[in-house]
Amino acid sequence: MLDDTLADRRGLSAAEAVRDYLEGEISNGALLPGDAIDEEGLASRFNVSRTPVREALLQLSVRGLITIAPRAGIYVSRLSIPELMSLLELLAELEGACAKLATRRITKEDGEALRRVHEESKAFAEQGDAEAYSRANAQFHEIMYRACRNEALMNEIAHIRRRTQVYRQTVFQNQVRIRRSREEHGHNRRSGIGR
Repeated sequence: MLDDTLADRRGLSAAEAVRDYLEGEISNGALLPGDAIDEEGLASRFNVSRTPVREALLQLSVRGLITIAPRAGIYVSRLSIPELMSLLELLAELEGACAKLATRRITKEDGEALRRVHEESKAFAEQGDAEAYSRANAQFHEIMYRACRNEALMNEIAHIRRRTQVYRQTVFQNQVRIRRSREEHGHNRRSGIGR
């Protein structure tokens, strides 16, 4: 059931609250690509009419997170391999632009936070703790995004990360990828981020 007080506290309409909830379910893998979405079931589950559910589903459709196929149903969008590769390539470029801006705009506090997270991640990498490293990596990126001080860029990156999250959940199960990630973060620090 939708927590009305949470929606009210955040100043969200019913449609926005349903959209945010579904977006979170898609991002964290509770709803997987290809999973069917039941409009009536959602209205009942969240104790709202079908109108806000439809609004939420349309918004998610425009963002590419769900597919609405007339007479075929509503389901979580699947990315083809070329689509996924294109999005990951774009994400890498946008994160590069973010790092470039962050080198010029980072505050002392953000720089110290980046250094701290980077140092903490070293132990996780050495232990092969993929889950802990993944959390530290997410923290590192969030600090870098904030440090770039560009809301539009941060929103675009967040959108692509949400669309690709389910495909990237096991990326740090590979120790080579953890090592490469730490090297990339170290390069960012040498370039001026986190000094």
